[in-house]
Amino acid sequence: MWETHFEKEHIGHSKFVNNVAFSKNGGMLASVSDDKTIKLWNPNTLKLVRTLFGHDGPIRDCVFSPDGTLVVTVSDDNIGYVWDISKGKIKTTLNGHLNSIRSVAFSSDGQQIATASWDKSARVWNANSGNSIILNGHTDWVTCVAFTPDGRNIITGSCDNSLILWNVQSQSIAIRFHGHANWITAASASSDGNVLLSGDYDGIVKGWDLRTGVELFSIAAHQKRISSCRYSVDGNIIFTGSYDGHVRAWSATGKRQKIAEFTLSNPCTSLSVSSKLLAIGDSVGQLYVLALTQGRS
Repeated sequence: MWETHFEKEHIGHSKFVNNVAFSKNGGMLASVSDDKTIKLWNPNTLKLVRTLFGHDGPIRDCVFSPDGTLVVTVSDDNIGYVWDISKGKIKTTLNGHLNSIRSVAFSSDGQQIATASWDKSARVWNANSGNSIILNGHTDWVTCVAFTPDGRNIITGSCDNSLILWNVQSQSIAIRFHGHANWITAASASSDGNVLLSGDYDGIVKGWDLRTGVELFSIAAHQKRISSCRYSVDGNIIFTGSYDGHVRAWSATGKRQKIAEFTLSNPCTSLSVSSKLLAIGDSVGQLYVLALTQGRS
C-alpha cells in the first residue's frame, strides 16, 4: 500500500492554479493559472526553471509531449500553443476553436494533440503542422479530453453529462457512456487502457470498461466538484482531488476503500501523479508536492 506524506508547499502563482502536469519521466512539473503564466519547475525542489508568457486569457490546461521537449497550453483566449521548452518559444499555434479551450492531451507517439472546448467540440491536431479535425458529438460544453494509451482513441467529457470514446482514424463515436447525473469535470484512462475514470460536478467518480462501456464502479468520493481523478503509475491507487479541499487515495480494486487523505486550506483545483510524487494546485495559487512512499498504513 502507498502512503502520502506532505513534502513541500509553495506560492507558485498569483491567482487560481488551473492545472499541474508532470513530464513523462517525472523530471519536470508544469503549472498554469488564471494569472496567464506557464511555469516550469523542478518538482523535487520546487525551484522555478522557466516562466512562459503568450496567452491573452487564463490558461486552463497543460501537457508535456512524451519526450518532454514540448509543453502544450490552452486558454480562454481560444488558442493552444505548443512550446519548445529549451528555447522558451512557441513552436506551433493551435487556432480553430470558437470558445475557451478547457483541456488538452498528447498522444503516446507524440504526433497528435487533442483539445476540448466550450464551443461543444473536440479537435485532434497534427502536433507539427497545427492542422486539425473536428469531433462533434456533444450537445454542451466539452470539459475534458484524454487519449487512450495506444493513441487510437480519445475520450471526451461534457456538460451534457456524457462521455464519448472516439475512434480517431474514422472520426466516429465508438462508445457513449451514460450514468453521471451532472456535468463531467474530469476524465482519464488507466495505463493498461482497460478502464476509463470520470469525475463529475457532484463529487462522484466512476470507472468504466473501455471495451464495452459498462460501468464498473462508482465512488461517492467528495462533497463538491471533482477537479482531477487519476490512477497511480502502477495502477494500484486512484487519486481524486476536489473543490471540497481534499485529495484522497482509494484502492483501485475490491471495494475501492479510502486509504489516505490530504486536506488543503483551499479548493484543490488540479493534481498530477508521477512514479514518486503527487503534485497539487489550489485556488489561491499554491502548489504542493507530496512524496509517495511504499509502506503500510
